[in-house]
Amino acid sequence: HSSPRQPDQTQRVHARKAPPMSIVDRVKNIIVSPSTEWPVIEREATPPGELVTSYLLPLAAVGAVAGFLGSTIIGTAVPFVGTYRAPIVSALVAACITLVMTVVGCFIIAFIINALAPTFGARQDSTQAFKVSVYSYYAGAGRRRPPDPAGPRRPGGADRGAVRPL
Repeated sequence: HSSPRQPDQTQRVHARKAPPMSIVDRVKNIIVSPSTEWPVIEREATPPGELVTSYLLPLAAVGAVAGFLGSTIIGTAVPFVGTYRAPIVSALVAACITLVMTVVGCFIIAFIINALAPTFGARQDSTQAFKVSVYSYYAGAGRRRPPDPAGPRRPGGADRGAVRPL
């Protein structure tokens, strides 16, 4: 006999919401098929706090950690001097600032998107604006192309006018 405060198993099953999409799948879908992914994102009722903790912070942390490792282990080539490697404490501070400013930047961009929405015939909705800000930020970051291992192309060279895949 179940108590009135405890829902039975069938009530629990029906009360669950769909499991959230993994970060990897979401980033892949935004980059590979944005025209089908944006309508899915629009229908989702993800609160900004959950979006920050489950999507924005983990991806921002990847960039911050990569910057930390790059500046302390790999370093930066300085002409006529050699390679400069940042001190660990300085690089750690820079990584923390990068993480915080990524989140702050997404909120600022969301505020701007929300303010400009009526200009483009859309209704103002701060939650939707924040989703656009966060998912657009990483869609753009994911589309950056690594340097060509063959080196820069020369103007007027044999590859002039050739279409190069991303």
